[in-house]
Amino acid sequence: MLSRLYVKSCLLSFPKGKLHFSSYNFLFGQLNLTLKFFLFQAKLVRSKYDGSHVTMVYSALSTLLLLGDNLSRVDRRGTLAGLSAMQCSDEPGLFKAGDICGERDMRFVFSAVASCYILNGLDSINCENVADFTYQGGFANLPYLEAHAGATYCAVASLSLIGKLESVIPSGSKSRELLIKWLLNLQEEGFHGRVGKPDDTCYTFWVCASLKILNCHHLVDKNSAVRFVTRCWNDVIGAFTKTPDQFCTPGKSLAVLIPYSVQLINFLTKCFLLSQSVLCMFKT
Repeated sequence: MLSRLYVKSCLLSFPKGKLHFSSYNFLFGQLNLTLKFFLFQAKLVRSKYDGSHVTMVYSALSTLLLLGDNLSRVDRRGTLAGLSAMQCSDEPGLFKAGDICGERDMRFVFSAVASCYILNGLDSINCENVADFTYQGGFANLPYLEAHAGATYCAVASLSLIGKLESVIPSGSKSRELLIKWLLNLQEEGFHGRVGKPDDTCYTFWVCASLKILNCHHLVDKNSAVRFVTRCWNDVIGAFTKTPDQFCTPGKSLAVLIPYSVQLINFLTKCFLLSQSVLCMFKT
């Protein structure tokens, strides 16, 4: 059973300007890993060569909140300094995954912004640069790439959290209308992430959550979405799959269950996989 102690064990002591949550403790090794390699990895996790990851900071903070923790033991100053250090200087508004990880895209923008929001530290990052990050009709992971539902959620949620959504995509503007139309066109029976791709259950969340932030989730064809996710239910294992006749995963099941329940859509906050009561707990 997941516990606060386990999540707390992922806290690392880094110098100033470094992140404080490790990705390694959140990854499950492949089944064919040898015991020798597993032990080597376990030693690496606790060594000075371990790397941390922006998304794992957000994952750890969210998990602690869901478990009822008040975050009093989290090194807020150090974590915020580490997040700030991940903001890229050559691409204003963009964040990289970590010090030793070359990845950088919209996923890490959201992870950094959401983490700073949770820690009441939005002033530790340059929110103006985040708002200036290139908008492309739908949002892409990087400028000039294809728009993607997951990247769009990360972008729209980030803009909402820093209070820049209306200034970047004003209500009633052509940009807002194009974005809403693009999101709605991602529904065939279920939802898919890019134009021309097959439906995938996880995009039930990415698309519906984006439309929820834009106050347009009522435009979704709910009956059609329910039909698709119902066909992806595995009644033997008791979970949802990506598409019918594929393997079940916890991530796909989570992404389906959140928007699948109408009551849950209203219960969850617009920009987090957390209930309003959980957010109120650490904001008071």
